[in-house]
Amino acid sequence: MIKIELQEKTKMLDFHYNNINYKKGREMTVVDFLNNRIKKNLLFIDLVGMYNFLIENIKKDSSGFSIIIASPFELESFKKRFEARYGLLLDTTYKITTSGKIITYRNDLLKIFYYEEYDKWQAYELAKKIGVNVCPYCNRIYTFVLGNDFNKGTRFEYDHFFNKSNFPYLALSFYNLIPSCHVCNSNFKGKKEFDLNKNIHPYIEGFNNEIVFSIKPKNINFINGSHSAYRIKLKKGNLSSWDNIKVKAAFENISTFQLTKLYNMHKDYVDEIIKKSIIYNQDYISSLYKTFEGTLFKNEDDVKRFVLGNYIDEKSYSKRPLSKLTADISKELGLI
Repeated sequence: MIKIELQEKTKMLDFHYNNINYKKGREMTVVDFLNNRIKKNLLFIDLVGMYNFLIENIKKDSSGFSIIIASPFELESFKKRFEARYGLLLDTTYKITTSGKIITYRNDLLKIFYYEEYDKWQAYELAKKIGVNVCPYCNRIYTFVLGNDFNKGTRFEYDHFFNKSNFPYLALSFYNLIPSCHVCNSNFKGKKEFDLNKNIHPYIEGFNNEIVFSIKPKNINFINGSHSAYRIKLKKGNLSSWDNIKVKAAFENISTFQLTKLYNMHKDYVDEIIKKSIIYNQDYISSLYKTFEGTLFKNEDDVKRFVLGNYIDEKSYSKRPLSKLTADISKELGLI
C-alpha cells in the first residue's frame, strides 16, 4: 500500500467544499435537503436536532472545520460522537415502501448525501485534481482518468474508508473518498468496515519501509530467477518503527486486499529483477552513467530506474504499477 501524495491540497479541498455547499442553478445542496427534512418534521425535536447538527458540521465553523474537508482523524472522532448521540435515532424506521421494505433514517441520509449523483459533486473533475494514476491500496492497477463529468470515459472508483452504508453522513467527505481500482474497492473491500485503529489510511501514510516485500526462498535455484524456487511475502521492515498495533493494522489491509496472493502472481516480474541484480552490478551501473552522463542520465538513480523500468523513490510510487515491489526487492538484492 502506498501513500497518496496530493498536489495543491488547499485548492483541491476548497474546490470540493464549494462544490458541495454552493448551489449550481436549481440543484439542491446537502444543506437544502436537510432543511427540507426539518420543515417536514418540525414536531420531532430529536430529528430536527440531528439535521441541524449535521448542517452545523457541514458548514465551516470559525476554525475552518467541516466534515466535507475534515482530516481522517477528525472524521473518526466525529462519527464516534455522532453515533453516540444519534445512532439509535438513525436506525429508527423512516418509512415502509409499498413492497414492505423498511427504510431507516440512516438509509435516508445516504440519499441526502447524494454520493451516487456523481455529476453533482463532479467526481471526474475531483479525480483529475487528485491525480492518482495507480491504486494506492494494491499499487498494481492503473487508475487513469479519461473523459469528464459531461463526456464519460474512465476514472478510478472512490472507496469509502468509513463505510457509507454505516456512516452515510461521511459519504461526500473528501478524506473518506479513497481513489482505488475496481478489484480493491468492489471485489475485495466491498462493505467491510475500516477504521483508523485497525487499518492503514492511504491519505495518512503508506507502508513505506515499515512493511516491505521480500523473497522467501524455497531452494537455491531462486538466485537464477526461477519463480518456483521462492515465494513473495510482505513483512515488517528491518528498520520499521511501527509498534505491534500498527503492524497488525497493516496486515489487516494486506489480508483484505489479498496482496500476498496477488503479488505471488507477479513472480515473472520479480524473476527479471533477480536476473538484473546479477547483470547490473555497481560497476556496470557506474559505467553506464559515465557513458551517458548528461544525455540519457542525470545521476546513477536515473540509470537504476532505467534498468528496472520503474520508479524507485517513495514519492513516485503512484506513477507506475508495482513500483513499491520493484524498490523493495531491488533493495533486498542490493541493486539499489
